[in-house]
Amino acid sequence: MIRLIVAIFVLVPKIIYWYFSWILYYSIKKDKIPLEQRFAKVQYACIQVIKYLNIKIDVHGLEKFNVNDENKYLIMCNHQSMIDPLIFIALASRPMSFVAKKEVMKYPFVGRVLKILDGKTLDRNDLKSQVKTILEIEKSLKNNEIDWLIFPEGKRQKSPYDGILTIHHGTFKIPLNTSKDLYVCNLFGTFRPLQFLRYQNIKSLIQLNIDQKLTIDDYKEFKSTDFANYVANIMSDVYNEQKEVDIKKYKVKIKKEKKKLKKAS
Repeated sequence: MIRLIVAIFVLVPKIIYWYFSWILYYSIKKDKIPLEQRFAKVQYACIQVIKYLNIKIDVHGLEKFNVNDENKYLIMCNHQSMIDPLIFIALASRPMSFVAKKEVMKYPFVGRVLKILDGKTLDRNDLKSQVKTILEIEKSLKNNEIDWLIFPEGKRQKSPYDGILTIHHGTFKIPLNTSKDLYVCNLFGTFRPLQFLRYQNIKSLIQLNIDQKLTIDDYKEFKSTDFANYVANIMSDVYNEQKEVDIKKYKVKIKKEKKKLKKAS
């Protein structure tokens, strides 16, 4: 209950204040504001959201990111919650953006964050639109504009103890066509923070693993389908390890937890 009270009486008023003091303006006038300035504002807000949602992030492999390299890179990660991109933004050492389903643009906070950071949307029912978005990200990477975060599952996993969802191979054409470094990552636990009634007085442990850095030399022989399967295997192995840590941490009884999560979703 404490988390819910903090969210209602502290976090929500803060977001409303940010919304009218700078979020709305930054999203409308973003072309007149330098990306670095926009990103700094968004990153501060993400850090505050994580703080007031009582989240602890356990990061492994952050040193693998080559932040001194001016070349932009691509991050691929599994997807459990709308909080996922906020975690990466909070930890980023330089501006980045992300791809989300088109419905996210209607969300008052995450949707505005997406717009402020020049993010891209995907329409699951429009293949032509998906191809256009992929081409736009490729162009951005080729022009060395910004780092990109993509969730190749295409939607969030509502039953996190069942493993990752099917990885869509189309997104792997981006690194293949740009020769950019790809960081394979895993998140586990982001399904908890926004479920205030299910997890009332609990500090949410979110595990973030930077699994591997893949360069053009690592994947140049792959076709997109083979590349997707290769990355899916990496993600699945780490995901299973994260799941075991989570089960021990929260003493989860899988069958009961799955039923509760199914009801909650």
